[in-house]
This record gives sequence, C-alpha cells and structure tokens, in this order.
Amino acid sequence: MSKLRVFIDNLASLGGTRHIVVSGNEQRHIRANRLREGDIVELFDRAGTFLPGTITSMTPFTTQITMNETLKTSSCSRAYPLNITLAIALPKATRADLLMEKVTEIGVSHIIPITTKRTIEPITDNKLSRWNRLILAASKQSLCPQVPTLEPAITFAEIIPKLPQYDLSVWGCMPPSETDEVHYNPKSIMQLTRSYEADPETEKPKKLLVFIGPEGDFTAPEKAALCESGAVPLVISGNRLRTETAAMIMIANLMSALGE
Repeated sequence: MSKLRVFIDNLASLGGTRHIVVSGNEQRHIRANRLREGDIVELFDRAGTFLPGTITSMTPFTTQITMNETLKTSSCSRAYPLNITLAIALPKATRADLLMEKVTEIGVSHIIPITTKRTIEPITDNKLSRWNRLILAASKQSLCPQVPTLEPAITFAEIIPKLPQYDLSVWGCMPPSETDEVHYNPKSIMQLTRSYEADPETEKPKKLLVFIGPEGDFTAPEKAALCESGAVPLVISGNRLRTETAAMIMIANLMSALGE
C-alpha cells in the first residue's frame, strides 16, 4: 500500500529543518485518511522533491511530521521524460474540471488557459482556485512526481510570441477540407516521430507547447498565426473531438511517442 502524500509548497526552502507542522487542507487530508502518530507519509512539492516522514504528534488542527531522510530529488524513474505545456481554450463548467484532473494524471507539466476568438466561458479567479485544488488532489491520487503549474489566463495573441521558448510547438487539428480558408499540411504523431528517427543526429524535443482550440476550433487567422509561427499541425483523430478529449489524447500520445 502506497504512503499518503502530503503536499509542502517548497521542501527545499525548509533548509535543515527536520520537523514540519502542517495545518489547513493538508491537516484535513491527514485526518480524513485516519492517520495516527507513528504512521509514515510521503512529503512532496511542486518541483518533484520528495521524502518520507513520520507523524510525531497531532492536535485537532495541526500535525507535526518529522523527516526520516535528508532532502533528495525525485528519481529518474519518476520524473517526466517530457516537459509539456498545454495551452488550451477551456471548455465549459464540469468539463474543464475533468480536463484539469485527467491531464494532471497523464503527465502535463504546465497548463495555460488561453482566450481565443471563439472562447465562451470567462476565466475567473474562483475558477483558477478550484482548478488548482483539483490539480493538487489529482497529483496526490496519481502519485505524480510533479504538481502541474496552472498559469494565469492569457490571450491567443499573447502566447504566440512565446513559441521560440519551446523545442517543439504543435496544435491539434482536424484533417483539412476544401472549404478551409487556411491551407496546412498536418502530420500524424507517428509521422512526427519518424521524422526524428530518420535523422539520428536530431535530438528529440523535450520541451513542448501543445495548443488545443475551443469547441468551434481556431479561427482561420488563428490557424494562420500558428502556421506562420512554426507550430506543427497534428491530426490525432478523424473524428471531431471535444476539447478535453483532444487534450488528453494528444498529451498521452506525445508522452508515449517522444518520451522514451
């Protein structure tokens, strides 16, 4: 049975401290799982640092945990092979909640909500707070080595200049049709993988930016901006997928194809 995970914002900032007192949400998490003095937990933070600790004392509102070892970083077997940033025009209500939970479980590193021409739902501070709670809960449940970072929402125009910061940028698309205003030549993820395998001297990308558009898809000018900025169009299905479905399939396939 795996140890209960207790989130500490930044373990490295604790220095030589061996005793940690937790309260609030993490205290409620411990009590909900009926842990007692002497039980062992795993402390972890956003950076992938983790270490075991023992509960040494408890009150109704606080729990003291003593670190059993010195700080160490997550081993390679638990580290993500790819650093994936998901830039996504979020769907409505509970579907956005589901997306946050599932892409966390799959292994995304960063999530950037973007507003596009066809974005319907406003992104409020309350929503960002709820999504952060869902991301943390999913990280605990799935034993993620890192907690994904949920970035502040930005516009489509604001994220386009950031593409050069990544080894590879891709955007999920449908197969092109004759009525498309923008002409593009999409690849499958298999074709993308083979292009790297064909040239052994070309290193596979490790830092990726993945664009997923809104329910009505990116507009023609948005598609043109992606193409002009060097983002690769990727077809992941011949069917028209919902936003959250496309995001989950895209990230899982990229992790499998490029994360060796």
